[in-house]
Amino acid sequence: MVAWCSEIALCVLLAMTAPSSPDAPALDPEWTWVERPAGKPVIDRGGEGSWDAYAVDNPFLLVHDGSLYCFYEAQDKPFQEGGHEQVGLALSRGGVFWDKCRGNPILTVGPEGSWDSVVAKLPVVVRGPDGFCLFYSGKNKQTKQIGLATSQDLVHWEKHAANPVLSSRPGQWDKHLSTHPAPPYRHDGRYLLLYRGMTGFYCDQGLGVAVSEDLVRWRRLTAGPVIPTSEEIASFAVTRADGRYVGISQAPDRAYWFSDDLTHWQRGGAVRLTGPRVDTLSNPVWFEGEWVVLYEQGDRIFRAILEETE
Repeated sequence: MVAWCSEIALCVLLAMTAPSSPDAPALDPEWTWVERPAGKPVIDRGGEGSWDAYAVDNPFLLVHDGSLYCFYEAQDKPFQEGGHEQVGLALSRGGVFWDKCRGNPILTVGPEGSWDSVVAKLPVVVRGPDGFCLFYSGKNKQTKQIGLATSQDLVHWEKHAANPVLSSRPGQWDKHLSTHPAPPYRHDGRYLLLYRGMTGFYCDQGLGVAVSEDLVRWRRLTAGPVIPTSEEIASFAVTRADGRYVGISQAPDRAYWFSDDLTHWQRGGAVRLTGPRVDTLSNPVWFEGEWVVLYEQGDRIFRAILEETE
């Protein structure tokens, strides 16, 4: 193992028994997400020929042991040229300067003919009772579904034998599935996973909820979506703040949503952002006294913090 990854593994093992942090303070929807640093990506594409040369996007943030971990997807080249999307990891002590793991990609596509042979993307991570669980969207030439990988150190991941752990349903509103930048939350003694259901690729998109006792065996909580496909919520970034869940629907109509139980959602106002072209946002996290997000902009990853609107 290279030194950078060894440092992560040591920090993780020392913190495995740390108690969960309390709810973050309120996230004020009237404030503005301000790009910091302005106009400069914090995680950029790699050099020519690298696994992340074409794009880096769809970040997910994990606060762990005083550091920020960014799990993200990256693409080596266009799909028409045989490209793939796979999962990487970067680490930051303060949120502005990031180091990519030298072992990237940490999660790769499956072999030809497998359920995730084309892409393994949209990672979300949660600490379970026996280690860490990473949920991701896998795609072959027919459909998208959700898989699981497990790890003890956040660097080395093993795909679960039960994959895909949540399968698509032909002819239903969730004919295709993908993860959101929202980890499984433990609510009322069980885990709830929010997922995006689609009748086509990136159209008729609604919010579904799956439930599990062990993070491996999942069943749909409701037959239909809990936010209807007519809303076209696209990617749905979620955090827990001040005792409630706060969601951000991504595009074309980016708005706040609020819930007490992850199944009943109330739409709020528009999300204020200063970035010139903000694509998919990460889950907001409370870090060093600030609300922070990362987001894709022009196939690179930028950072914003929540500031009071004057």
